[in-house]
Amino acid sequence: MYNIYTKSNNHNDQEPPLDLPKDKKPDIGKYIDPTGEMPAGRFKFEVWLVKHKVKIYQWTVGLLAAFSIVSWSFSLWKIGDYLIFGLEQDQLLIEELSQFNDYTVWHEHFSPLPLEIVSATALSGTTGKVDVYAMIANQNDNFFVSFDYYFLFNDNVTEKKTSFVLPGETKPIAELGAVANAVSGVEVVLENITWKRVDPHSMSDAVGWQNDRLNFVVSNLQIIVPTTAEGIDATAAQFDLTNNSAYGYRSAEFLVALMQGETVMTLMPLMINNFQSLETRAVDLRSYAPNLFGTAVKIYPLINVYSRSVYLTI
Repeated sequence: MYNIYTKSNNHNDQEPPLDLPKDKKPDIGKYIDPTGEMPAGRFKFEVWLVKHKVKIYQWTVGLLAAFSIVSWSFSLWKIGDYLIFGLEQDQLLIEELSQFNDYTVWHEHFSPLPLEIVSATALSGTTGKVDVYAMIANQNDNFFVSFDYYFLFNDNVTEKKTSFVLPGETKPIAELGAVANAVSGVEVVLENITWKRVDPHSMSDAVGWQNDRLNFVVSNLQIIVPTTAEGIDATAAQFDLTNNSAYGYRSAEFLVALMQGETVMTLMPLMINNFQSLETRAVDLRSYAPNLFGTAVKIYPLINVYSRSVYLTI
């Protein structure tokens, strides 16, 4: 073929043509959708997704395979552990469940001790009448108890009344002025006994808590025995009673025992209304029981300190 660019070319005044530029790779980032239906960001994401969909598929399959291997390995390990150790433990559990604990022992352990009737007897009252009473002891330091009671003596049955005993307290319950000529075989009957545990979380020392509220002090005691010369027909117990607690009471009720040594000679009721904290009241009690002597008095508060209604302000 004839080459016009060889030296033998007679037309040496013309320069050879230049190499044409190769087509450049299109820049997708500069693509603008003329319709405006596809934003540039979405277009870039779609292009990236197409380019990497094979790798995405491979990574997904790899992760699922790894998860399956781990799951099956854990399952096989737990099955093996159960076959080696679990069957024996299940057998031991079945044997333990077949044996029942004697919970009655625990019930007895946590139940309150029964009320103790220390004594039940009769005292001389006014003409043709007697006073019958019983000392009741609550042996539990964390149980409050309420109950109904009545007395039996001879062929008499006294009216049923309601009372209570605080935790750790010993107190008299009485029927004053019962009609009888002669009394023998006094018996007290307790019914509808209800126990209530004092919450140890709110009150760790119930007895001490009660003593702080039932702190009553007797002073200036005088016991005046009737004499024919003075014309006195009643034994008088005169004393000052101080509410030595930090609490006032709406109606402070007491049983006052006239004592001869350790022996109760008679019981006399006492009620003091609006008994303020640290207040002292003069008390004058009279008993018309014949041949009555005494050297001291003992105060038994009949105040349920667990009831808010007994306090003046709390």
